[in-house]
Amino acid sequence: ASVSDIGRGLFLKSKGAELNGTRTDAAHWVFGYGSLMWRPGFDYVTRRAAVLHGRRRAFCIYSVHHRGTYERPGLVLGLIGGGSVRGMAYEVSGALWPVVY
Repeated sequence: ASVSDIGRGLFLKSKGAELNGTRTDAAHWVFGYGSLMWRPGFDYVTRRAAVLHGRRRAFCIYSVHHRGTYERPGLVLGLIGGGSVRGMAYEVSGALWPVVY
């Protein structure tokens, strides 16, 4: 499976993945943390609580959206190596994947 970090979500691109010890044949999962846990902003089939091991939240992304200015970008939370983070895993249907990704 390959994982890519985009904004506040991690996209797991896999046919057949393991989620919290349960094998699934779902095509696409998005791991959301922070505000994506209660307002994902995309349609999904189902969601469940999840823990992402090997990443942790930290103020590591500079942003001018909602924080700071172009002259002085503000720091927002992102994911860096180490630790673990709790979030939600969202199953996205294959038909909706191009819109979500």
